[in-house]
Amino acid sequence: MPSARRPRKPCRWGTRPRPGKVGSCRIALYERNHFISTNVWPSIHLLSAQPLKRPDMHHLRWRNAASLVLTGFLSNLAWAESDEIKVSTDEINSLGETSVELHGNWSQPAKNAAPNQTNVFRGIAEFSYGFEQHWEAGLQLPVTYVNSTWQGTGLRAEVQYIAGHAQASGAYWGGRGEIGYVTPVDDSPYWAMELRPILGYRIDRWHVAANPAISVALTGSDQQARFEPSAKLAYQLNANNAVGVEYYLEAGPVTKFLPHDARSEMLYLVWDTRLGKTDVNLGLGAAMTDASSRQVVKFIAGFPL
Repeated sequence: MPSARRPRKPCRWGTRPRPGKVGSCRIALYERNHFISTNVWPSIHLLSAQPLKRPDMHHLRWRNAASLVLTGFLSNLAWAESDEIKVSTDEINSLGETSVELHGNWSQPAKNAAPNQTNVFRGIAEFSYGFEQHWEAGLQLPVTYVNSTWQGTGLRAEVQYIAGHAQASGAYWGGRGEIGYVTPVDDSPYWAMELRPILGYRIDRWHVAANPAISVALTGSDQQARFEPSAKLAYQLNANNAVGVEYYLEAGPVTKFLPHDARSEMLYLVWDTRLGKTDVNLGLGAAMTDASSRQVVKFIAGFPL
């Protein structure tokens, strides 16, 4: 859950409200530009050709209070990546198979993040087991390293289904559900969940996959469902190597999407390779909005037990 799945309540530390992995909400701080501090109103009028008029101080006080609350809240959200940055495909454990995936990503603060925010490393150890044909269950242990301190950030359980299909070409579909207890670095713990459809198609050397995911916090003050889609386009170079792009968007509440500049939107160049029995995904991400982490380096390594 992506939340490096990709991969999101109340927003967790530096992320959008993305359940379990859940949670990431990188909302821009653009709102604070709509508020004017009481100590600058004379300067504004001196620069204008209009007579100096004192504003309605009662109304202004309320606007300033809202500005302080909003700015303080958003400064913790608008800068970090999810601990799971992955587009889910038809990869799944066979019946009776156990595997481990190690995720990690290093991210820089968003361009509009608060000055005191620093680079962050996030990671996950995910253990999964094929308990039925086409079905897999897993457990995720996310961690964060920031300001020279390691901290566990919750526990998540997931189940995934992929319908039977031709492996070499054609369409496939499935889904993934996650539920988790999130313990953010600088916020209150909360329960959250994510529902992630898995859609894909292969033709010749090309492979496209999409995850139009919905995440929602189950406890806390903000329990709006949020739209967090991701997609991948890859080209198979040979049996063990593929290159491509991955796209991740945190659009905000499904009832009212965030303005474009307030969304987290990232594009990654990725390389998928196989080293022995280990599948590796490496990616370099760049921000497409000021509310997104400026740069992100990510890796995933998966191997059978």
